[in-house]
Amino acid sequence: MPTRAAADHLRAIEQGNRATRVRETMGLTQDEFGALLKRTLRVYGVRRHYDKSLVSRIESGARKLKPEEAVVIAELDPEQRGIWWLMFGHALPPARESRP
Repeated sequence: MPTRAAADHLRAIEQGNRATRVRETMGLTQDEFGALLKRTLRVYGVRRHYDKSLVSRIESGARKLKPEEAVVIAELDPEQRGIWWLMFGHALPPARESRP
């Protein structure tokens, strides 16, 4: 059974892979995607510099997605797969069992 740290790292890699898919669907380079993230996040008052190196770290899972980044990437996705897909790999939250 993987440790919590290993599971968190694996989740970051999977999220990074999905962020890469969004960027590639948009037809952008890592530099262009970083510039778009920076511009879009500024609208919401988040001032952060994104360059090719940071985008690469996010996409590889070396750096976890911050919540505000995840929301913006999900919004930018041309295929509109949504935040659940970006964070967890499926389109909708898992169904909860009803309680008697």
